[in-house]
Amino acid sequence: LEGNRFEEIPPVVQRLKRLVQFSFDEQRCQVRGVDDCLVQAGVLSVLRARGCGAAFPRLSAPTSARTNLNTIFWANNALTEVPAQLRPFAQSMRLLDLAHNQIAEISEEEMLALASLRDLSLAGNRLRRLPPALGRLRGLKQLWLQG
Repeated sequence: LEGNRFEEIPPVVQRLKRLVQFSFDEQRCQVRGVDDCLVQAGVLSVLRARGCGAAFPRLSAPTSARTNLNTIFWANNALTEVPAQLRPFAQSMRLLDLAHNQIAEISEEEMLALASLRDLSLAGNRLRRLPPALGRLRGLKQLWLQG
């Protein structure tokens, strides 16, 4: 659904239980009501919405302990914090791109919840410091912080 003019995530998307990838990048207008949208994340592995001014959606947590969601691109969306909705997916998360938002702080707890990350982009946010827990992300291979 990239590069269109959706003002909200179409309701039909909320009913797609076998969706593996969802990309909502570069909408040519502000996207509203995304935080009220429930995205079925049972088998979802990639979630993308860069540059559409969208809040982070609610994600349906899978019924099993195993999750597939491993890649999130949510850059350029004016987020002010790391979305709490990511917690149920922390063990499967490998790439998290929250670049060019308005995140000013990341807590120790939030960072520790992302222990499985290999790639993390926080470039272009309002960060002044990083939590010491970042040093415990043993699998982290790439970290982008450029401003």
